[in-house]
Amino acid sequence: MTTDWKTPVFVTDKRGTLIAVHNAEKALVFMANDWPSAPGYLFDLACKRCIANAKNPDLGRSAELAFRAAVTELGMFPPGRISANGTAGRAGRQAV
Repeated sequence: MTTDWKTPVFVTDKRGTLIAVHNAEKALVFMANDWPSAPGYLFDLACKRCIANAKNPDLGRSAELAFRAAVTELGMFPPGRISANGTAGRAGRQAV
């Protein structure tokens, strides 16, 4: 069983729908069904950490950070979450 994260990660799926991912279980479902590109290192790390969190609820923060890193690597921020210079702004870091 996974625990909910304090702040959900907002991502857009392949159809452009905004999704709030709030725990490792939902992150795994998103990665299996809606990941927009070929899996890479951070994707693999996020999968491993989320699976580990399913076995050990104490690993929730590790799973959350790995998923956030994988999302950030791909730039899957919802519209309006990127600052003018193309990097995550203060609001972006809090929500994504």
